[in-house]
Amino acid sequence: MRILIIAYGFAPSSVIGAVRPTKFAKYLSLFGHDVTVLCSKKCFGAKDEDSMIGLEKIKICRVGDSTETNIGKRAAKRRKNLIYRFLKKIYYSFIWPMSYYRNSYNSYMEMRNYYMDNLKNSSFDIIISTFPDLSNVFLANYLKRKFHFNTVLDLRDNMTDPRYPLSVNLFNRRYQKHSIEESARTFIVSKSATAKLKSENPLYSSRINTLYNGYDDNYGSSMEVSDTSPALRIAYTGAMYSGLRDATPLFHAIRKLIDECGYEFQIDYAGQDIEILKEQASKFELANIVSDYGIVNMKEAEQIQKNADLFLVLTWNTKKEQGVLSGKFYEGIKCNKPILAIVKGELINSELYKLNEEYHYGYCYEVERNNSEEGLYDYLRICCQEKQKYGCLKRNQSSELAKKFHYRNLTKELERQLYEIMKEKRP
Repeated sequence: MRILIIAYGFAPSSVIGAVRPTKFAKYLSLFGHDVTVLCSKKCFGAKDEDSMIGLEKIKICRVGDSTETNIGKRAAKRRKNLIYRFLKKIYYSFIWPMSYYRNSYNSYMEMRNYYMDNLKNSSFDIIISTFPDLSNVFLANYLKRKFHFNTVLDLRDNMTDPRYPLSVNLFNRRYQKHSIEESARTFIVSKSATAKLKSENPLYSSRINTLYNGYDDNYGSSMEVSDTSPALRIAYTGAMYSGLRDATPLFHAIRKLIDECGYEFQIDYAGQDIEILKEQASKFELANIVSDYGIVNMKEAEQIQKNADLFLVLTWNTKKEQGVLSGKFYEGIKCNKPILAIVKGELINSELYKLNEEYHYGYCYEVERNNSEEGLYDYLRICCQEKQKYGCLKRNQSSELAKKFHYRNLTKELERQLYEIMKEKRP
């Protein structure tokens, strides 16, 4: 098949939104398909040159300028005065939406002009557009109308978000429905999100499928572990989403284990939200156990993860937003570490909880689940005992879990769906 992937963010960008289209492009190419990628010249996040491995046969068309972005820069210390909060709310409600759509439209026009100048005579079998960049979906829908291509909508996130202003959600909800109607397939990254999308689009539910995010193993598996510390080391290398990701239950359990058993702990953090994490730790006088590595590239993050005993995943499961599977979960699988998941929100039976029930990847704490706090305490206590006895944790992820979420196997499922689309369009 001749496949065009429209992904504004793409390798060597290291942000999570660039990883998924990069891996799909890589494996579709390795499977023998003719893959073209239309993306931005900008690098979002720390540049990850290793992510270019395996893309040698892909035609990568980069548009726009290569001006450095602010994504990945260290966040300024949060201001807490009321005037700042008020002005921020006004900006986010009225000014940010205009900027959001202006930037999306400008990116769409850049890619559209490039396509018409350089790719107009190409004959693609399938066009895959990726969200969260709205410009990608704009362009795919335009090309479908103009050239009658088969299109696939790949939603890493739902187009609506409780954190978006009302005006953005109203438009995005309508445009998402339109895009699902236009697309031969729509993919989204969790079963809970799939169920919600199907209920909102019953006429097209048969076209909506779950296609998880995953992990790849270009270079991480060859890294050496250099940990000699007696402390139980826990790694977290990601954003805190203004406190929506909440490690407070972890610090509460650690405080009890230090006071009652004298165990040692170390939290290794890499990212731009160290102030938020330390604020959560300070509630239990534990800011001193948090080590700040700052903004790092993907390879440096993997070394931090490899040196840890436990891999921390923070997410939420609320009435407004379910099926939120952090990209950190897949990185934990890749590192072959026990995963400790902490799920904030008023709902239980999150997707992470169900996955742990099936694959036993570690422990999943849910704020609203009865006895979850005691379970977290006991799990950490057993880990500390094991670390003291053996110098490391003697547990690995199941081969079934590793197989399920490897991008090679996820892309096989994508490929199968693309072949089905090709058959459906034949007389």
